[in-house]
Amino acid sequence: MESVRPFGLQHIPILYRLQDDSTVLDMEHALMRARSPLWAALLGHGSLAEGPFCTVVFSEPGDVGAVQGFAQARLRPAAEEADLVRLAPSLDAPEAERIWRSLLAGMAAHLAHLGVQRVFVRLSDELEAAHLFLDNGFVLYTREDVFQLRDLPAQSGVGLLQPADEDCRWGVGRLYAAITPKAVRLAEGLANTSSSPGFVACDASYVWKQGGDILAHVGVGHGGGACWLRMLIHPDHADRAADVIRDALAHLPRHTRTVFWSVRAYQVNLRGPLQDAGFRFVTSQSVLVRQNAVLVREAQTAPAMAFEKRAEARTPTAARHDVWT
Repeated sequence: MESVRPFGLQHIPILYRLQDDSTVLDMEHALMRARSPLWAALLGHGSLAEGPFCTVVFSEPGDVGAVQGFAQARLRPAAEEADLVRLAPSLDAPEAERIWRSLLAGMAAHLAHLGVQRVFVRLSDELEAAHLFLDNGFVLYTREDVFQLRDLPAQSGVGLLQPADEDCRWGVGRLYAAITPKAVRLAEGLANTSSSPGFVACDASYVWKQGGDILAHVGVGHGGGACWLRMLIHPDHADRAADVIRDALAHLPRHTRTVFWSVRAYQVNLRGPLQDAGFRFVTSQSVLVRQNAVLVREAQTAPAMAFEKRAEARTPTAARHDVWT
C-alpha cells in the first residue's frame, strides 16, 4: 500500500489525465451529483474542503512510464459511512486489476483512519469486477433493481404523504426495522436501533402517517433535472403502494425530466405498482459493504509504582493510558 497516498495538489496531473478513463461505481451519484473527479478531489482537499469527498492516488514506476490510478469516495452526512463512487483507470487498461486491488485496500485504510466504519459500493451487473471487491473485504448483502420514468406526467396526489420532520425519525426507523431483513440491518449497522437508516438519507423526505404510526416513507434526491426515489411501506399496507407512488410523483419539482426509483430485492411488492405507473426496468445492481476496523481510544487503569520510605500500606493510584485497538 506504499504506492497509495491521499490526494495532494501534486496529484492534479494524474486525476486530470485519468478522470475520463475512470469507472463510475454508483449510478445515483453519477446521475444526480455529477462533477468531475478532479474538482471533487479539490473540494475535499485542505483549505478548499467544501464537499465530503475522499480521494486516494496510486502511483509507482513502470517499464514504460508511471503506473497510476485513483479511487474516490463520498462521505455520508454522519461521516461514519462512505460510498465508493469511482475508480481509475478503466478495467481494460494494463494492470488495472492490480491497481484496483491496491486502491481498494488503500481507500479502506484511509477511511478507517478518518473514523469511517462502513464503506458501501453499488456495482452494476454490467461491471465484471465483483471478485475484486469480494477479495478486498466487501460483502454482498442485497440487490437493487432500478426503474426509470421519462416525461413526468402532470398529476394530482391522493393526499397520503406529508413532509417529514425530525419527529418522524424514530417512526421511520421502526418502519425500516419492520420490513428489512436482519442480515441487511446488520450490514448497515442498524440491527438494534430505531434510528433513521442511512440509505434513505435524501434531499426531501415524505411520510404517510396514520395515528402515531408511519406506514410509508419516500426519500427523494434531486439533481441535474432528475429525481431518484426510494420507498419504505409497511407490508400490511402494501395494497396502497400505487397511491403512495402517485402521491410521491405529485410532490416532485415541475422541471423534473426523468425519475429513477430503486427497489431492493426484498421489496418485490413495489415492482408491479411501479410498472403500472409507467416505470420501466433499466438495470440491476449489487450492494456491498466493507466493515472497517477503526481506532478507538479507551481508558485503562494500572497501579503506579510507589517508592516507600518506611513500611506502610501501599496505596495504588490510577493512571490513564491511551490504548489504540
